[in-house]
Amino acid sequence: RDLRSAPRALEEYQRAASQADTTRADCDLPTLMRVHSQMSNLYMMMRLSEHALKEDSIASQICQRMGDIQSALSFKQDVCTVLYQEGKYEESIQAAQALYDEYMSHGLKDNAALVYIHAVRSCIALKDYPKAKYYLDNYEQSAHIRGDSRNISGGQAPYYICRGNCFLGLGMPDSAEISFRKATKDMHNMQNESTIYNGLLRTFILKRETDSICKYADLANDCIMQDFNATEADATIRAKSLYDYGIEQKIAREQDRRATRWKNIAILLIAFAIVMGYYFGRKKAYSHHLLQELKHRTEDLDALKQKEATTAEETAQHEQQIQQLMGQIDFLSHEIQKTQPVTDEEKIPLGATAIVARFRRCLVSRNEKPLENADWQILAETTYKCSPAFCAIMKGTKKLNMNELRLCQLILCGFEPFQIDDLLGMKHSYSSKTRQRLHQKVFGTEGTAADFDRKLRRLL
Repeated sequence: RDLRSAPRALEEYQRAASQADTTRADCDLPTLMRVHSQMSNLYMMMRLSEHALKEDSIASQICQRMGDIQSALSFKQDVCTVLYQEGKYEESIQAAQALYDEYMSHGLKDNAALVYIHAVRSCIALKDYPKAKYYLDNYEQSAHIRGDSRNISGGQAPYYICRGNCFLGLGMPDSAEISFRKATKDMHNMQNESTIYNGLLRTFILKRETDSICKYADLANDCIMQDFNATEADATIRAKSLYDYGIEQKIAREQDRRATRWKNIAILLIAFAIVMGYYFGRKKAYSHHLLQELKHRTEDLDALKQKEATTAEETAQHEQQIQQLMGQIDFLSHEIQKTQPVTDEEKIPLGATAIVARFRRCLVSRNEKPLENADWQILAETTYKCSPAFCAIMKGTKKLNMNELRLCQLILCGFEPFQIDDLLGMKHSYSSKTRQRLHQKVFGTEGTAADFDRKLRRLL
């Protein structure tokens, strides 16, 4: 405030007011009242009357809460000042009269009389000088005014200016001159020089004293120029203050927007991470469940294949159950492929891969597309990937032809001899004879076809 930076001062006052907890019994109400009073003064200086009256109202309510009725009523006087500045003189007089009555209702006679100065000023503006004299006489009844008239205390210049203007309006230049000369003793306190010199100028014009007219015309003109320069300088300072404050506020708003933007981005990232964590957690749990189900179905299928049927009815029933299990395994394999990738600990078994499921469908479904070289290539890559040991043995055995190599891959995938014959397009005796012969080629020892199957599948 003292640096004449009203915007910054108001911001700090507002911040100060926001710190007060008025619900607490130990709230510092006197300081809070002064804060709102200072804001009111700054708004009045900036001609923001509506804001000033709002702060006055708050300060008045705080005073009433403290039990200080006199101060509470004093804040209401700004209403009269604002109405006078807006040229609403009749309303200013009515407001002053209402405030006078309110003071009197609380027994504050001397304070009530002081309110009439607003009515005096408005009546002079309306050129109703007899009524102005009436209010002036009542104003002078206050104990704050009565006393030694030769001792002009600080702040009484506006009173003597009003008194001088009233006497001028009533055609009493001598009394007006006395009032204006008393005002000169206190004119520097509130920068009333130009108003006082102008009053003396009009007084001597009425008295037709030429020398005095010239003297006070020059003094009044000089004061007017000084007031103009001071006002212009003050306006420049105020404009610069507002500009600097506006730039600072713009920077602050940009920083707030930037901070808010990053904050929102951070919140969105955290929310996204939580959602994705939940999603992948559920997905991983679902994938693990599918793998467990696939494992159980594969074990059931192996157990069913090893079980021997004694009658044709049991054989047909076994075939039906095998078909059902293979369908379930095929479905689980596709579902697991949708939930990929999975961890190393949860790798898909070779028998549950999509390519093995494709080979199984070729055995049971007539609508399935026939196998192509690309399918056999994928099967080879899959078996080598699932079993590096099998890959090493197959690549180390150079005497195998294409059908023999494919037969080994199908055995590793869990297919039965009759199924292998169908997939290779060979006679049903081909896989049985070839497997026994391959034992010597692959492992270098004699053995049965069942031994060959068992040793290959141990490589998984």
